[in-house]
Amino acid sequence: MNETEQFNNDDVKVQIQHEPAWPTVLGVIGIVWASIGILASGCAFFLTPEMVASWMPEEEQEKMLAEFGQSSGFDIGLQIVDLILAALLLWGSICLIRRLSGSRRLLNIWAMVSVLLTVIFTPVAIMEQLEAHKAAESQAAEVQPDESAEAETEEVAEANGGTSQMPEISDEATTAITVVSGACSGVVGLILPIIILCFINSSSGRRTIDSWQ
Repeated sequence: MNETEQFNNDDVKVQIQHEPAWPTVLGVIGIVWASIGILASGCAFFLTPEMVASWMPEEEQEKMLAEFGQSSGFDIGLQIVDLILAALLLWGSICLIRRLSGSRRLLNIWAMVSVLLTVIFTPVAIMEQLEAHKAAESQAAEVQPDESAEAETEEVAEANGGTSQMPEISDEATTAITVVSGACSGVVGLILPIIILCFINSSSGRRTIDSWQ
């Protein structure tokens, strides 16, 4: 082995030793996350309430559609956007593992769009849940229980030494639970995009990615 070959081999060894591990870690996490997203978005896109109802007997189709509703154009559009974002994350994560410089642009687009959509649609989802809860309460208030059935239930409960009434949750508690759970869901959705943005846009991350082909 001549001196030139030995010098080149030493350079390769030094480069391997100083190669950071975060691209591989983030790439694997991104591939797993994207695969789950593609599976979930694909199932939601193809297994619509209308399609599921078409597999059921005719007498149960109307009940199914009345309970779950029909997919609107807005819902279908969101599912398509989720599917595209999941595919973009998968592509960017594969490029990140392969040490391709184009991965930074792909992941930047995915992360920024994901953060924007999460910030916009998290409050919208919370408001929809609150409105659905109010609508359910209004429907329940319109239904008057049968007095004889209610009296019979109370007698059975007293005979068993218990009570037939479930503890009621106040409207304030229900609102607080809905808001907190929705906010937590939004925060969870922001974790991976923010982590990826921090790594690929840091000074060391930029130098690492710029050194790739």
